[in-house]
Amino acid sequence: MQLPIFNEMYVVERLLKSVAALDYPRDLLQVQVLDDSTDETTETRPNGSRTLKARWTGYLNLVRRKERVGFKAGALEGGLRSCKGEFVLILDADFVPAHDMAAQNDPLFQPIRALG
Repeated sequence: MQLPIFNEMYVVERLLKSVAALDYPRDLLQVQVLDDSTDETTETRPNGSRTLKARWTGYLNLVRRKERVGFKAGALEGGLRSCKGEFVLILDADFVPAHDMAAQNDPLFQPIRALG
């Protein structure tokens, strides 16, 4: 799962909390927080992505780039280089997934969920 964010300090906490609440086995899910922010989004503060990543160490992978080459598409491309799964799900920063999103949207996830 890729979460591209850029200067999203007002919605990043809501996004990451909703992703952490997904009804899906964590050992089968890789979450990349692709943070190209230039504002306080990444700072260590109650809703910063660094702080939130620390709460879910081993579950969320915070990816920061030195240069925003390609903007959002560039961040997604960079994240794809280290993806480990068969499927990639991209969620915008202002999207809040339902906890049962995987089971509701794709029958391919049903057998995986049943094994979990």
